[in-house]
Amino acid sequence: MLLSIRGYAAHRKAKGLPGGTHGAVRKAIETGRVKLVDGKVDPDQADADWVRKTDPGKQRDAGGPTHLVAKTPAVAAPAAGAPAAEKLPDAGNASDFQKSRTAREYWESELSRLNFQREEGNLISRESAEKAWGGMVISARTKALYLPSQLASRLASENDTVICEEILKDAMHNLLSELSEYRPD
Repeated sequence: MLLSIRGYAAHRKAKGLPGGTHGAVRKAIETGRVKLVDGKVDPDQADADWVRKTDPGKQRDAGGPTHLVAKTPAVAAPAAGAPAAEKLPDAGNASDFQKSRTAREYWESELSRLNFQREEGNLISRESAEKAWGGMVISARTKALYLPSQLASRLASENDTVICEEILKDAMHNLLSELSEYRPD
């Protein structure tokens, strides 16, 4: 049964499908998503064509192209002689497209944020961080290994363990203070 353009718009609206207005159906006809047969619309064929020929990236719906999956009526598979390019998309395509687009947008915004932070001087490269950390570890090792020879004569002259403990605490405190002020080259 063929319908007029307004009748087809009413048909889409009654089914809860997008494009349930005369203007939307007219635009679908103009862009080639829906074909007229003797000036009328075959609703079953038009519904199938609408789904197959609609670009999910160009949808205005705030919910994204997932409305195509949720509200698309069950459509019979294409005829056996139909070319592979004319097959209908599976139900996951619109959702996959939206997920992919969302992920891409997220990572692009993340990269922009990180680039901004790097330009502001709030981020450094991994190589710079590794070099700085390596320098700090070498400095700590060198200073710690130097402590026994630095303190040996002072500790040998002391008999009181409390005084020896204070000498060691002061030396460790100084070592850690120097390390906390370490600045890479």
